[in-house]
Amino acid sequence: MSIEKRSGGGEEAKCAWTIPQDCRERRLVSGAGAAALERKDPYTHETPLIAQVQLGEFENAKRLLQAGADANAATAGGERALLIAAKEGREDLVELLAGFQAEVDGCDANGKTALIWASEGGHFAAAQLLLKVGADIKAKDKDGRTSLHMTSKSGCLAVVQALLKAGADT
Repeated sequence: MSIEKRSGGGEEAKCAWTIPQDCRERRLVSGAGAAALERKDPYTHETPLIAQVQLGEFENAKRLLQAGADANAATAGGERALLIAAKEGREDLVELLAGFQAEVDGCDANGKTALIWASEGGHFAAAQLLLKVGADIKAKDKDGRTSLHMTSKSGCLAVVQALLKAGADT
């Protein structure tokens, strides 16, 4: 714990909950055999890679993939790292995961693919990248909705135009 002086004149205790970057890096890659890379949370089935993608930690996700982490591992709810990256609009992580053979058209428990998630969120760059790497423009979720249908939630005209240009059915 460290004490920090605030502009208001008082002192305030500040707890450091974050692990220093160099320690995190060592924990991620040192002695990381296949078992450590694929260790899943007993309840969520979250792997270290999925956790790092959820945190938006590009460099850590890259290190895990380079060490052999499975880009297609899924949580108990069927979410995969690529779906999470697309949902958050993280085109850097989408590109990284696609480069490590993440299943572009893999879906979650509701049948939503990465392209559907990116479209629903109005994440133009992520959607465009998914189209570039061959995402199925006609994929439907469990309710029969395509990425074009889901784009109506975001109202992002750029995504609508990209989907139509790629051949989405109206």
